[in-house]
Amino acid sequence: MTGFDEPEGLRIEVADEAGIRVMRLYGEMDIAVQGAVANEFHALVSEAPGVFVVVDMSEVGFCDSSGIGMLIRSAKELWKRDGAMRLAGPQDHVTSVLRTNGLLTALPVFATVEAARAVQD
Repeated sequence: MTGFDEPEGLRIEVADEAGIRVMRLYGEMDIAVQGAVANEFHALVSEAPGVFVVVDMSEVGFCDSSGIGMLIRSAKELWKRDGAMRLAGPQDHVTSVLRTNGLLTALPVFATVEAARAVQD
């Protein structure tokens, strides 16, 4: 497992499991995820060994539109390769923001990493 720490408060750990990249996020996804954090996140998605990425958000305490934008921009890279990004364990407010903005189809939400990993389109 590799990790990436940014002083802005978001930590990313990466593990490749059976051709699926699992990215575990810790902290907050707000305006501070712009710049270096967003670029690193996008690079980690782009370099995934397969075309499916599971983002474990169970330890993300806050996510605003900046964080959602970072997820969508990186998911688009996977869509170009017929892949997908799945979110695992987000807090209720994150799921609510995704639902309100009609993004649950683009970024499907699963209760656990295992459930998200089990689905491959």
